[in-house]
Amino acid sequence: MFFSIQNLLAGVVVCLCCTFALESAEADVLEKMPDSAACRTLKNDIVPNSDSQQNREDLDFLMTGTVQQGRDGEQCGIFKRDRSKIKNSNDLHLSGISAYSRERVFAYGRSCLLDWCDEGSGAPQAEQSEPEASESEDLWTSPPATSPLPPAASRDNGSYTLRMCNYTSIPILYVAIALTDQPEDEFPTIRAWFGIARNQCYDWTRKLGKYTRHTIAYRVEGDIIRNGTTVRTVIAGQGATTSFCVGDAHTSTYVRKSTKNYRCRSGERYETFWLITVGNGVTTIPFTAPR
Repeated sequence: MFFSIQNLLAGVVVCLCCTFALESAEADVLEKMPDSAACRTLKNDIVPNSDSQQNREDLDFLMTGTVQQGRDGEQCGIFKRDRSKIKNSNDLHLSGISAYSRERVFAYGRSCLLDWCDEGSGAPQAEQSEPEASESEDLWTSPPATSPLPPAASRDNGSYTLRMCNYTSIPILYVAIALTDQPEDEFPTIRAWFGIARNQCYDWTRKLGKYTRHTIAYRVEGDIIRNGTTVRTVIAGQGATTSFCVGDAHTSTYVRKSTKNYRCRSGERYETFWLITVGNGVTTIPFTAPR
């Protein structure tokens, strides 16, 4: 099942006094990371001192999923493609009150995982800023979480709501989203572009079914006027990414069920989507930049 939470986390993340238990999934996956500068910072500074349980859980989700896919997996491919951006991110240099911010946590998480992806593969692959035509196809990583509890067929975990709010200075944010309409769907449906006016929110609600979590992919853009010219800007997310073909124009409605090996067609563009994992209840993403 695509974007269903299944068979990724071996157990429940437990945090005591904001540290990682040695038996936890986080400790297990960190032990597999190389002795690189980024990984040492992650192991010796960020992980022991981070006080955000959500950041710890999301980081573990990203790292465990990447390791399970392997060095030839899609997530390693994305990291290698974005090598220059990952290794030169300004978020790596955050300090003070931002030293353990979500931005710095994931900047080092991605940098460490890129080092793991490169380990044993010889020289790093050349940077590839734009996908070749042969690579412009829907990618998915089937991110999961805890397995459904028995009896799976009759279990109902309620529903989730993903709420996105426009708290930027941009009059309208345009959202593209990829999610499964039914819990058992194997592939997501991509919908674009939803307009969210400034100081307004938009909700997406779906059933969890037998799963405890679902993973959703999203992309947010805005049109900014600079020197009399409209410039398209991207409101980047945090954590893991994937890629989809999506309709080009913000003013057009775009709905498509993703399929394996789908390649972009005329009027579509190949873009990065950010992943977020949600559970029962409301999960809110408050977009606050750029100002």
